[in-house]
Amino acid sequence: MTFDHLLSELFRYTIQSRRPLHSGGCGDLWRAHDRLFGEDVAIKTIRSDLTTQALAKAQASFAAEAIVAARLSRKCLNIVPVRDLGRIDSTLYFVMDWIDAGEAKSADISHLIGHSSMATAKQILLHACEAVGLAHSEGIVHSDIAPWNIMHDKSSDIYLLADFGLLKVAESNLISIPSKSLLQGGRLAFLPHYARRDIGRVSYATDVFALAVTFWSLLDPQALRHEDRTPPVVRVVRDQIDAPPEARSLIARFIEGHTETDSVSQFLSYLHRVPVR
Repeated sequence: MTFDHLLSELFRYTIQSRRPLHSGGCGDLWRAHDRLFGEDVAIKTIRSDLTTQALAKAQASFAAEAIVAARLSRKCLNIVPVRDLGRIDSTLYFVMDWIDAGEAKSADISHLIGHSSMATAKQILLHACEAVGLAHSEGIVHSDIAPWNIMHDKSSDIYLLADFGLLKVAESNLISIPSKSLLQGGRLAFLPHYARRDIGRVSYATDVFALAVTFWSLLDPQALRHEDRTPPVVRVVRDQIDAPPEARSLIARFIEGHTETDSVSQFLSYLHRVPVR
């Protein structure tokens, strides 16, 4: 039975399309309607084309992603809420709030790469730091911070972190997973070179590195070719102006000057000093 037929068996949720809206990693994303609350939701399922061997690993990661996001989102408005986790037949699924993208094609902020003003980039990173800071305080390394995993809720003007599918539990105090557990993945430009060579070195600090690359990429798409170096001048491509020195200082400190002890609080201290016009 195909996934859309399986999902049609759900009593609480009514699937609104025969095909997933998006497929990536190990999951498919569907739009549905929650009959209980009368609201649209997003349902994530494990991709149907995974091999049997890959499926077992994916199911463990899938359940962990749902549990972590559900628990963290109850403490932070800047994490996409997970409201349900279940199984139909042999298919795991979890249900998230539907993020209103307004007129944009997608709720994620990838369309802002190279098109963001300084004020918007700063706001996005302030919201992202709220989410990442909480995750780190709970012993969770996100491992895949990038514009594709930051959502913009148009109705509330809040930016939310999504997709904890590559999470690493650094201190097992939220869910019971060995501390070295990590599925390989992530986007290379958002990882320092040492973590690209050894995925086991992904840590709180590499999440901070990814925040810095995200900030820079919103201003200038050339950031995605950074090679861990910072140019003498950082451009705000949208406005065709040079970024203020404080913005370059942030980027240089957390990309070129990255250390394995970098923290979200250190990043925020630089971000707060960046002026917006």
